Amino acid sequence: MIKLSTPDNNTASVALDSNIVLNFNEDVVEGTGDITIHKASDDNVVETITVTSVRITGTGTSAITINPEAD
Repeated sequence: MIKLSTPDNNTASVALDSNIVLNFNEDVVEGTGDITIHKASDDNVVETITVTSVRITGTGTSAITINPEAD
């Protein structure tokens, strides 16, 4: 379970070059699937990233960093 994310969920004002950091209660490992980033104002999809992408780092730790291409 995610205990903290940076920036916070539904944050309206985020720096264009910000990464997303998800902090979990335990270490997590890479699996399968996608992470989809939505625009908070209208729920449009900004980007979908496969979890095996080099844009997602931190497997084996409790902090996963997502570096969206669409900064």
